[in-house]
Amino acid sequence: MAWSGELKEDTTWSGRVEIDGDLVVPPGVSLRLLPGTQLTFSQRPRWSCSVFRNAPEGHPIEASHRAFCDIIVQGRLLAKGTVEQPVIFGRSGAAWGGITTLGRGELRLTCAVLTRAREYLLQLFDDSVTTLDRCTLTHAEIGVLAWGLSQTLWADGEAEDLGSVLLSREGALVRVERAIVSRCPQGLWAQQWSLVEARECVFEECSNFGAGSFERSQLILESCRFTRCDLGILAASDSLVEILDTEFLENRVGVQAIDQTSLQLQHCRVLQSREQGAKFSQHSRGLVESSSFKGNVLAGIYSEESAVVESADCDFEANGTALATADQGKLESVHNRIRDTVSVS
Repeated sequence: MAWSGELKEDTTWSGRVEIDGDLVVPPGVSLRLLPGTQLTFSQRPRWSCSVFRNAPEGHPIEASHRAFCDIIVQGRLLAKGTVEQPVIFGRSGAAWGGITTLGRGELRLTCAVLTRAREYLLQLFDDSVTTLDRCTLTHAEIGVLAWGLSQTLWADGEAEDLGSVLLSREGALVRVERAIVSRCPQGLWAQQWSLVEARECVFEECSNFGAGSFERSQLILESCRFTRCDLGILAASDSLVEILDTEFLENRVGVQAIDQTSLQLQHCRVLQSREQGAKFSQHSRGLVESSSFKGNVLAGIYSEESAVVESADCDFEANGTALATADQGKLESVHNRIRDTVSVS
């Protein structure tokens, strides 16, 4: 039996379930998926709906795909897999439209694998609440797209082969704990007044950046690791970034702040960057405290284009230059320790 349309009552699924059109979980209705459930999606929907929501600018946004099978959650979708029997959404060779939550929709996924969506795996709107526990996101343009006042917690998960792992917009709140992000051009991305917090996460081989903050958003990172990324952190457009007890290893640039951004780096280790360990440009502001910079090829900390940086109680060893400025950049050094560095400029 194939499913599509609006569910009329609480429903529980197990085994292999085919979705042959858009599926709507309306307010007050729950859909439960038992361990080992696998949802497959038809290439062309037998029935489709158009879901719109208003953007802050007043222009409606279509929140569903007419050409693919979507799951629309206004009620509750509860998938409780196990490590041995995960719940699986999607399969190789058959694209689908992803899961969209609206209103006060609730999405709780445990030990689930989401794969092969056409654009995004999860799209979260309004006042919806999403919890992802030990979930894997793979093979889509976007893993999680969070809008509005939605709230998301993603813990102990993995993401790979995504264009962007997570985009948070319009004031959405996102917390990520102990996630592993690998081979994704862009990792976590906070935009438009949103807040993204990440703790004990690992970012590997992100060809653009591991985590970014744009357009007056806030990014808070603690006890994370960025390895072999182009940029570990990219902060721009008057955003606020706080980084604590985090390691940057073998990136092109460990941390970059531009365009009037404020960035704090405390108790961090920035090692073996191919260019600068921390780079501040375009009127950005930086506070770097109690951190170590070692083996960064061009400079440990670099300030240019009227950026203002204060560095205090930091260790510099074997960098091309410990502290460097150019183009009216300002850099204040207080109680730093510089060893085996080619020069200080």
